[in-house]
Amino acid sequence: MINDTITAKGREQLSSAVSNEIIIEMETVNKWYSDFHVLKDINLVVHKVSAL
Repeated sequence: MINDTITAKGREQLSSAVSNEIIIEMETVNKWYSDFHVLKDINLVVHKVSAL
């Protein structure tokens, strides 16, 4: 997961630049093209970014 690669300092910087307001949220998204499973159980949360 992407969160596993962010350091504690990077996570603090990221959280200070992002508000708590969620503008897009997807949970357990799956997409198939015929027999090909292209997206499997995808989760995504996008927060509104604060402009300084």
